[in-house]
Amino acid sequence: AGSYSDPIVIVLKDNKTINAFAAPGNFVFITTGMLNFLKNEDELAFVLAHEIAHIELDHGLNAIKSKQGADLFKGAVGNGVMDGLDGLFNFMENGFSAELEGEADRRGAELAAKSGYDPSAGKSVIKRLENKQGRKHATGYPEDRQANIELVIRNSKPIAQSSVKSRASRYKLFVK
Repeated sequence: AGSYSDPIVIVLKDNKTINAFAAPGNFVFITTGMLNFLKNEDELAFVLAHEIAHIELDHGLNAIKSKQGADLFKGAVGNGVMDGLDGLFNFMENGFSAELEGEADRRGAELAAKSGYDPSAGKSVIKRLENKQGRKHATGYPEDRQANIELVIRNSKPIAQSSVKSRASRYKLFVK
């Protein structure tokens, strides 16, 4: 798996779609729609940590190695490199399997908590995403994504609510 010290490149896409995804090469893409959807810095930390977890756990690279990922590149040979890249980005935007998404939820909540952010913010984001886009707004998510995060919350040091409120105010100054 990629090491935590590997550089991560975060790319902001000016797009109203509510989305964030990881791509091979340590790239994390997040849309302006997602930034506007999020309510605070703790939620942003979870979303970015979830995507970084995909990178750290080599989900993207392993998906490309799989038959599904290989099929994307078969089209690239006949249709040109740019079409192949479009296919890769469509694949990344549509998410991973339920097992890999659950793994990224858990690891993302852990990374956020270890960085001093409230891991329960992940539950809030997931609940709102599911209400807005349905449980399977991408290829597959676990039946109960919030349960994965709940395990991390129980094993994490409590976060001072004054810090959470302070970060929420700061977030609103910069994003909305």
